[in-house]
Amino acid sequence: MAVKSKLVYLVKEEFGENIHVELYEHTDRFHRYWDYKIKYQDFPVVICDDNLINSFYTKFNEMENSELKDGLLFLSSESLYKSFSKGETIYPDWYFYNFTRYIVKNLINMHNEDMIADGFRSKLNLSIPIKDMIILEGYNTGIIYIFLKYIFFADDVIVTIIYEYIINELYYFCKDGIFPPNTPEYIIKEKSLIPILNGLYKCSIKYPKDLNVVLDVYEKEFELDNVQELYIYLLNNINENYKVILQGDRILIRIVDSNLKNFVDSLNIKNIMFTYPNIKVKVIPKEESDENTISFVDSCTENIYYLKNVLN
Repeated sequence: MAVKSKLVYLVKEEFGENIHVELYEHTDRFHRYWDYKIKYQDFPVVICDDNLINSFYTKFNEMENSELKDGLLFLSSESLYKSFSKGETIYPDWYFYNFTRYIVKNLINMHNEDMIADGFRSKLNLSIPIKDMIILEGYNTGIIYIFLKYIFFADDVIVTIIYEYIINELYYFCKDGIFPPNTPEYIIKEKSLIPILNGLYKCSIKYPKDLNVVLDVYEKEFELDNVQELYIYLLNNINENYKVILQGDRILIRIVDSNLKNFVDSLNIKNIMFTYPNIKVKVIPKEESDENTISFVDSCTENIYYLKNVLN
């Protein structure tokens, strides 16, 4: 089990997501032994590159000579995320992985700061000493691997407890617009994040309470009452990440944007409709367009329409 745990880690890091290790047990009259086969999906893989083989042996021996010599791969952020993704995915993988690292490290730190008599952390009693958990970050994938220093024949319920604990923590971080350490630079810019305590980040702009702010891309669709409101919306919207959809008499606006400020600004335009009380708008031919005309494309038909502010 300890050998296989090391193999799973190294194979994943060296070869990627679709590669896995299979364990085959053999017995004879006096011995029991195992073969390990590396497979890509259902196909066996043969390693031919000497540099890769040498690197593999070197890293394996390093793990053998470390505190992971008898260690068991307990779970990984990838396995947690795949389990979580069977339902409704509300966190991007980078958010999930980085907070998994942060949350598990905090568990270990809490244990060191608040040891109780039987060696377990009272807040999360797993029947496994938290101090014996070792966190490895994949040197190629960034996946977080949680090893135990020793082989524990732990029930699957323990994995469920950790999974639910992490999910609950993520829920509160997400609800408060908190982002993990190692959040990518482009995300910090796209979401207008500012640093707070412990390497965490927080959104610096106000956004709707019902918005899942940690998503990579935001989407929203809403209906306008008439062409006057459409004219006002187009007149004030400087964001190009929207579509106008005409469905009979219905006028829909669909916004899809990764930039949080632009997305929120596009939503807030609806709040200024009342500031144009006397506006009168008509749909006109292209030939009648002038400086008071705004054009738009109907995303359903690709037809171009022209709206003109007709003065009384």
